[in-house]
Amino acid sequence: MTPAAATALDALHYLYRINNSLRSALAPGELLWPLSMPPKLPADKSTIQLAKTTPEKDAYLKEWAKRRNFSSGTPCGVHINLSLNPRVVDTVYNNLRGQFANRMQAQTYLYTIIAQGFVRYRWFLTYLFGASPVAEENFFEKNQGPTKPVRSLRQSHYGFGTHFSGDYSSVQAYVDRIEQGAKEGKLISDYEFHGSVRFKGGSSLKKMPAEGIDYIELRMLDLDPSSSVGVRSDTLRFVRLLARLLCNDASFKTS
Repeated sequence: MTPAAATALDALHYLYRINNSLRSALAPGELLWPLSMPPKLPADKSTIQLAKTTPEKDAYLKEWAKRRNFSSGTPCGVHINLSLNPRVVDTVYNNLRGQFANRMQAQTYLYTIIAQGFVRYRWFLTYLFGASPVAEENFFEKNQGPTKPVRSLRQSHYGFGTHFSGDYSSVQAYVDRIEQGAKEGKLISDYEFHGSVRFKGGSSLKKMPAEGIDYIELRMLDLDPSSSVGVRSDTLRFVRLLARLLCNDASFKTS
C-alpha cells in the first residue's frame, strides 16, 4: 500500500519504489505475476497454500477455504483509495450549512454520491480498463467457463465467488446490508464483501454511520499487464476526473 498522495504521478512514484524494492528481494527464479487472473492452478485446489497474516485474518481464510471455491479467491486487481480535498468538503459545508448538521455529514454525503456514481459507471471502467479476458488451466472446472468473449473475468460472475451486492443508498444502508449478509451466512464476515466500491472510515463498520466516511476504496480495476506496477498514470487521472464529475453533479436539497 502506498502513502496518500496529492497527485496521480506522486502515487505512482511511491508504487514504483515499493515495486522495485519487492523485485530486488525476489529469490532466484521468482517472478511477479502481471495479470489479474492467476497462473496455472493445480488440479487439486486444496493443495493451494493460504497466506499467513494476522491471527484474525488467518481464521477468516481458513473458514473461507471450507466454504468457497479456491479458484474464486485467486483473481486480484488494483485498489484505489480515493479521498476528497478538505477544502472541497469545507466549501460544500460552508455554503450549505442548512442541509447538514455538521461537516462530517457533508463529507459522508459527498462520498456516498461519488460511490453511487462509480457503481453506476462500473461497466464503463471495465470497458476501458478491463484486462482479464482469459483464465489459465484449472481455474474453471470442466465446461464451466464462459462461452463468449468477455472483457474482465475478474469483474464478472466468474470472478469473486460471493456475488453479494452492496447497498450504497446511504452509509447506514451500506452497513446494514453487509451486517445482514453476515448474519444470513451469505458473507463469512465484512472482510468478504468484495463490492466494486467500499466505504472506509470509523473505528469499526458498525460505528461508520456515526463516525462518517473518511475515504472510499475503488476495487473494479484489473491489473494492467502493460505496466510493471499494474496501473498507468492515465488510468489514475481518469478516475480522478470521473470522481470530480460525480462530485460536481451531486444533487443537494434546496429546501
